[in-house]
Amino acid sequence: IFIIALAPLFSMLWAWLGKKGWEPSSPLKMAMGLGLLALGYAVIAFGVHGVAPSAKISMWWLITLYGLHTMGELCLSPIGLSMVSKLAPLRLSSLLMGTWFLANAAANKFAGTLSALIPPSAGESPVETVVKMPSFLGYTIDNLFSFFLVFIALSGSAAVLLLVIHRWLQKRMHGVH
Repeated sequence: IFIIALAPLFSMLWAWLGKKGWEPSSPLKMAMGLGLLALGYAVIAFGVHGVAPSAKISMWWLITLYGLHTMGELCLSPIGLSMVSKLAPLRLSSLLMGTWFLANAAANKFAGTLSALIPPSAGESPVETVVKMPSFLGYTIDNLFSFFLVFIALSGSAAVLLLVIHRWLQKRMHGVH
């Protein structure tokens, strides 16, 4: 529902900003998308912070997460596809479009790997022994809050990096907005 409702609004927003001369560059839009992704994870992390694993939280936390992630997706996917089609040399455009989708597939595989880091809930272990908590790059993930912090750190770091280098990238795009 969010994608159907928000896609036309984002399209109109970019067009309106373009008419005013305020439209952000494509790398900046992608940085905004990654920032919205980090914000979505921050919302759900806040929603589960201090909550027992068996407790239920309001569905509004998840709805807000989906809304923010959809807005982030609308700043990433169409912009990335557009950049590939505009910047790729004509003879390599199909190959580079395939590379874009391969990168998405690799990201989905990485997301699946990260999802295995969800810490076990109390009573999940079939044998009552000490359960070793999962870790990522030395960071121990012992609850859902710390699990979502990993995603905040990854997407937030990518957003900041892209924000820092967006002008450098824009110069190398040879006038493509």
